Amino acid sequence: RDALNYGIKERTPEAIQMVVDALDDPFWDIRLTAIEKAVLLQAADKAIAVEKIKKLAQNDPSSAVRSSAISMLSTALSEAEATPIMERAVQSDSSYMVIINALNQLSKMNPQSAMKLAKPLENERSSSMMTGIASLYARHGKADQFAFFERILSSNILQGFDQVGGLYHFTAFLVGKDLALFSKSVKIYEGKAKNGDMYSKMYLGNYLEQLTVHLEERIAGFKEEQNRQKQAGNANGADVAKANQAEAQALIVEFKRIAASTEEENGH
Repeated sequence: RDALNYGIKERTPEAIQMVVDALDDPFWDIRLTAIEKAVLLQAADKAIAVEKIKKLAQNDPSSAVRSSAISMLSTALSEAEATPIMERAVQSDSSYMVIINALNQLSKMNPQSAMKLAKPLENERSSSMMTGIASLYARHGKADQFAFFERILSSNILQGFDQVGGLYHFTAFLVGKDLALFSKSVKIYEGKAKNGDMYSKMYLGNYLEQLTVHLEERIAGFKEEQNRQKQAGNANGADVAKANQAEAQALIVEFKRIAASTEEENGH
């Protein structure tokens, strides 16, 4: 490993060949290091390495090596070349770590494909898998994905610090969504305030504050919309904007109430 780290800096033919050969090394940690160094190769040498890494991504016995290979290929290949490799990994790899990484890399290139492939994985019982899907849905999810968050946050599927990760992704998911989803989320946050683990309760106030700030910004936008509708003589549009303000303000009151109850329980 040290020889690889030193050798590639020299960029001599011997050092370059060392990296290429190390991709076939029997020790998984050497293969892992070789993948990391392969990004520094150029032209024909890099092309040879990429072909080897394609095989590692699919067949290497080490999940760490396969995952690293997936990451390298996602940047070394074009979207058209990388997409089927990521899709195959999501659909057929045996390691949750590899699947989650492939799903994440795929989402950067083809969010629609990533969302489609994530759907069947919602039924897995892996806490880390659920957190990985939650991360994807936080970035690309629509209202339809609310049920997924409701399920994982209202059950014991998420374990350990994944419970905090689930809450974090759920909060990010809500931003910009319809106020009706915010209203439905109150029950979920209340449940975490009452029954969540120590870490969930510790971070809950911060997440609710983020939503409060977001809602305050939307209230300002609703006020501007109300004024525009009034000036345009559209009484119905002005009433809708006013109602949205009231709904958002009521949600702020609810979120602050939940945050306060958590702080009291924690003795703050």
